[in-house]
Amino acid sequence: MKIKQKVEDFEIYFSSNFGLENKTFEDLLRFQNTSTTEASDDQYIKHQITWPKLTFWNSYLYAEEQDNPFYLFQFSNEQKDLSFQLIVYVETSRVFGFKQGVIRQWSISPELLASGQLAKIIEAINDILQKNTPLISLRLQPYMPGIEVINKLKSIFLKLGLKKISAIAPEQTRFMDLRLSINDILKK
Repeated sequence: MKIKQKVEDFEIYFSSNFGLENKTFEDLLRFQNTSTTEASDDQYIKHQITWPKLTFWNSYLYAEEQDNPFYLFQFSNEQKDLSFQLIVYVETSRVFGFKQGVIRQWSISPELLASGQLAKIIEAINDILQKNTPLISLRLQPYMPGIEVINKLKSIFLKLGLKKISAIAPEQTRFMDLRLSINDILKK
């Protein structure tokens, strides 16, 4: 399964495997793997840190070694030279017979957060997964520098209606319900 679509300024590529073109895209990301941002752990201390644009958990090097299936998202914005990739790993749900997705250690770049397009991207992820996969939920595990960035991300998650979950995941994990409404199920 391969899908291409445009959301805002981003070209989105969605697939259930890595082809040569996808691996080349990732290798280019790895080559320009870091950005520098200002982070703060509290209101008084600010420092510059180097931040990864691609984490190990969102690379083909890790995904292809896993037993579970996965879905690949690659985002490219040529105008702003802003590209990134994430992988949704398919896991067994706590409800027998159902599957859930998880994005592990999503390193959201400061440039993406500053672009104001993160909410639209999360909505596009939700839409693509709802229409093209059997997943009933998605856990987002952002990997972010500093309290200011985490607070900004929390406000985006709240506006989108994502629920905070704590018992089964790290502090900042959010949950997205991918189940279709009864009307949408009947239409299918």
